[in-house]
Amino acid sequence: MSLFNRIFGEPEIRNLNAQNKAEVNQMIDELVKIGRMDDFISLTPGGPFDFQCHHREAKEIVKNLRNTSNTAGSNVVRDQEP
Repeated sequence: MSLFNRIFGEPEIRNLNAQNKAEVNQMIDELVKIGRMDDFISLTPGGPFDFQCHHREAKEIVKNLRNTSNTAGSNVVRDQEP
């Protein structure tokens, strides 16, 4: 992630219209919150984790993120630092 992108945001998100940009930023914030609180993968299923031990809500958010931003936002999420 370059310094320019850290200051002004990722180009994939900057190019979205205002409504989609707000939705994508909200989904990214929610994913960061899930990652800090629950993590994305568990050793055992149950609770917020499905039978594959993946966080259910995080999977749904990423699916919506891909639909909203045409997969651009999911690339940005992958590059986020903890």
